[in-house]
Amino acid sequence: MPLYKLEKLSSDRVTAIWHISESLEELLSIASVYIQGIIVPEYIKHPAKQVEWLASRLAVKFCCDLMHIPYQGTYRTDTGQPLLVGNKAHISISHSVDFAAILLDTHQKVGIDIEKISSKVEKIAGKYLQDEEKETNHERLTLKWCIKEAVYKVSDHENLSLKDDIQILQLNASDKGKAEVMVRNQDRIDTFFFKLEDYYVAYTI
Repeated sequence: MPLYKLEKLSSDRVTAIWHISESLEELLSIASVYIQGIIVPEYIKHPAKQVEWLASRLAVKFCCDLMHIPYQGTYRTDTGQPLLVGNKAHISISHSVDFAAILLDTHQKVGIDIEKISSKVEKIAGKYLQDEEKETNHERLTLKWCIKEAVYKVSDHENLSLKDDIQILQLNASDKGKAEVMVRNQDRIDTFFFKLEDYYVAYTI
């Protein structure tokens, strides 16, 4: 069972990362052991998406177990925000190819994102980075995209633009550290990031 990481970050917060290496049948078998009556939603048709959904829910389940929260499933609001059934704890879910990442906090809203490092981001960097934020290195471009996506998930502002409304003020020049981010020149949201194989993970602090 490839639970890659399960870490309690504080008394209120836990994170989990699942390495998705199983087939759909294998994940269904594992999930049925830990989550009674689990069924992949009918609207998820593609097998790869079904695998991502199962892996992420297993990771949420283990986060809940570590925080002594009964896991009764998840649902999404009209805006797509994931919530726990029967509990007010906040969760954020992200998956990208080989990994699913979860962040759970019992008191405050959270955001997490995982992105596979790829040179393809060079073609779309202009859609999410301001001129002063642009880089020539595709790893740093991926990292900045990851950070902005995590902040986007936690912000209460409506109709946010990753490019125009979310600005990275300061970012460590390493594979692990913190980034200072400003949303619409009003709200400062700090994030923590780290490199995971050929991926970046970023989450709000």
